[in-house]
Amino acid sequence: MRIVVTGATGLVGTQLVAALEQSGSQVIRAVRRP
Repeated sequence: MRIVVTGATGLVGTQLVAALEQSGSQVIRAVRRP
């Protein structure tokens, strides 16, 4: 499953991205500054 996460570099976003990737999801990170 593809999931877009806004704020992926923030406090909650980093944990969320890690959990989603461990579950096998494809994560697309939307950040203010790459």
